[in-house]
Amino acid sequence: MDRDASHVISVGLGELGISRDPRACLVAHGLGSCVGVCAYDPKLRIGALLHAMLPENTGRAPAQVTRYVDSGIAHMLQELTAQGVAPHRLVIHLTGGAHMLTAPGFKNILNIGARNVEMARTVLQHRGLAVAGADTGGHWGRTVKLFVCNGRVTVRSVGRGEQDLSR
Repeated sequence: MDRDASHVISVGLGELGISRDPRACLVAHGLGSCVGVCAYDPKLRIGALLHAMLPENTGRAPAQVTRYVDSGIAHMLQELTAQGVAPHRLVIHLTGGAHMLTAPGFKNILNIGARNVEMARTVLQHRGLAVAGADTGGHWGRTVKLFVCNGRVTVRSVGRGEQDLSR
């Protein structure tokens, strides 16, 4: 357990986790091409972590909105606003978006990771929200943690160790 938290909240594929418990640590394990969007309000000390799988919700089939970057971010912001968060106070971090599937002849066709990161940046920019820190791309998976007590965001990658995106 990390020194900043005593209560781990795992955020699975296509899920959104929100907490204002200062003992909580929101965690998304094994981000590959998925993108993790961390949002933290330092005034209210509330944090959110979105673990989105695909860039765009086309609406062709009923779906869980948090599976998609575009509708997931919109839903996350709606939920945070309902809890009194002013979006302009949010500190945003992006993680994941790796290029995990490689094969001869398919160099960029299925680069869902890059598309996820691009969609996240586009949606956030459209809403006037800046990205304070990011660890995206590459060919490796990541685990991201958001500590609700202080908004610290750490990323651990196999072979690359842990880094603090909050610095």
